[in-house]
Amino acid sequence: QLNVNGQNVQLDENGTGCIELPVGNYSYSITADKCDAEEGTFSLTEDEIVCVKDIVLNEKKYNLAIQCNHPEAAVFIDNVSFGTLNSIQNNVQLTEGKHEVRITLENYKDYNETVDIHSEAASMNVNLEELKTKTERLNELNALLNLDKKENEIVDGERGEEEPQRSSDERER
Repeated sequence: QLNVNGQNVQLDENGTGCIELPVGNYSYSITADKCDAEEGTFSLTEDEIVCVKDIVLNEKKYNLAIQCNHPEAAVFIDNVSFGTLNSIQNNVQLTEGKHEVRITLENYKDYNETVDIHSEAASMNVNLEELKTKTERLNELNALLNLDKKENEIVDGERGEEEPQRSSDERER
């Protein structure tokens, strides 16, 4: 919505408006959903027949505070790198809507969460889990599998040494 000196100006689908004004100084304000308001002034002189003013509105952004047990972890939002938590000082500015947040650190399980940013600040607490514990468990399981394999080899070896089967004639004797 465009307002010039208290008068609303109709805007088309492209955000363009037109108003006839006499020579003078004017103030304006413009607002749009999900955007920061813009205010300013302009002047019309006798030499100007047309005054064109380009006004660009910025999308509103809201704070997302991220707390993590490893501040050196990397932050990706909507698959875009934002740096480390230290470098962004644990805060990012995001537009309204849903965003995919991924926190990564070598030797730790990635943390993924979808956050829905609204007209207020949001926060998230992240506790990265070390992968080493999973690796240790995998090694334990592999060791058990290798033991089973060795036991099967021994059992197979013993079967090969069994007495050969006797025919029914030999058993009757």
